[in-house]
Amino acid sequence: MKILKWFFALLILLVIVAGAIAWTLPADVAYRYVASQLGPVSLVGVRGTVWQGHADGVSVFGRDLGELDWQVEKAPLFARRLHADLRIRGADIDTSGLIERA
Repeated sequence: MKILKWFFALLILLVIVAGAIAWTLPADVAYRYVASQLGPVSLVGVRGTVWQGHADGVSVFGRDLGELDWQVEKAPLFARRLHADLRIRGADIDTSGLIERA
């Protein structure tokens, strides 16, 4: 019975640590893992967190678009939805938009 209590305590501790890592995950670390899945989109100078960050440059099919800022809402993720606010600023483009995915 004592081993079971230790197992549950360790499991709770691991969940807390994983949550803390996900809450503060640097954007450049996450980008390294998903860069191969973004296809023709590439980012340069990624900083901030996964939830709120900045990229010094974003390019699509080799064409530089400018800087990218993003902000992802955390609460909708609990309902398996994504709400992200994006803004691209460059020489030829200045646009913003909201991405929503269920």
